[in-house]
Amino acid sequence: PTELLGSCQQDLSEVKVRGKTELRSVVDVTAAERTLNDGEGEGDSDLGSDDEDAEGAFVSKELTEKQQTKVLSVRRQKLTGASIQTVTSPTISYEFFFLPDFTADFKFPAQPESEVATQTVMASSYKRWAQTVDEFNQAYLIWFPDSPPKRFWHCNFTDATGKLVPLPRLIVPLALPMSLGKPTKLIHWIKCLQFTAPARQRAVGQINVWRYPNDVLGLRRGSIQ
Repeated sequence: PTELLGSCQQDLSEVKVRGKTELRSVVDVTAAERTLNDGEGEGDSDLGSDDEDAEGAFVSKELTEKQQTKVLSVRRQKLTGASIQTVTSPTISYEFFFLPDFTADFKFPAQPESEVATQTVMASSYKRWAQTVDEFNQAYLIWFPDSPPKRFWHCNFTDATGKLVPLPRLIVPLALPMSLGKPTKLIHWIKCLQFTAPARQRAVGQINVWRYPNDVLGLRRGSIQ
């Protein structure tokens, strides 16, 4: 499976405030020209012999047409949430722009902080769940008196950053190689992973650390959840 090297957030409005007007295209023709030149003299005599331009031989001209747009250059932006332990923090450098660019009178609407918005939206749901699950636990203990006394039904969990996150956030897609495309091979591979229960989890009787699938696959071990 692929390993998560980290992620970062980019405010779309920054491209209009901090971006510089430059010429950009969807496809950079220099890459196509370089490929064409590398092929010359290696037995591919027909390559490049047509009257078409280099970019026309590879991609549509509409994709290689240069347009003026605001370009935001980001250098060595720190990535967070990596599933691989590293000595130094991973970084990424990239250019960010829109093609075609927005009109001059376009205004980016103000966007609330995603984590703040999530907490605000889910707060009422958490409260409603707490009221419902309390009644459910009492009925559950009556019907199943031999069940574990500390059993609790979660609706959220605390992630690695210490933020309260809805439990369904743990359900995410995975990018798997073709060799694990069949369900039987995938199940066999998961069976080979080491599933353990930490000492604190055994003592308390509850899962205290919830992990994303990428974390379990990256570490090759994890708790049963």
